[in-house]
Amino acid sequence: MKNVYFFDNTASTFSFGKYKDKPLALIIALDPSYVYWCLNNIDEFIVSWKALKEIRLLFPNFIISENFENHVGNYEDYINIDDYYPKEDDNENNYYDYDWCDEGHRQDDYYERLTWDALTDGQYGDYPGGDIDYSFLGY
Repeated sequence: MKNVYFFDNTASTFSFGKYKDKPLALIIALDPSYVYWCLNNIDEFIVSWKALKEIRLLFPNFIISENFENHVGNYEDYINIDDYYPKEDDNENNYYDYDWCDEGHRQDDYYERLTWDALTDGQYGDYPGGDIDYSFLGY
């Protein structure tokens, strides 16, 4: 699986190279040629649409080339989903068992507690336990 270097916004930090842990905005301000180098040499160097908008606002003199625009998009567009989920025939190593989500197989107390917390936001105290009628909340 290839690394994808995704910058969601200009505060996103580099996870590689001489500017590791430094935000994108700082590198554009200090060494824009490094960003151009990344764009020209790293296929998996991706900037979100939001980050591009921020760059245009913060750095109006930064040249957005056609090559730069080829590196703009959503993270999901650049990953291979098969790298994150096991193959159907890989039952032995299948750690993604979502069957517990089925209606009859939830961990009821835990689910009820989370539901209570989410719907009341603590306004009605701690989870009272048992079957709860949420109609008083308007749900």
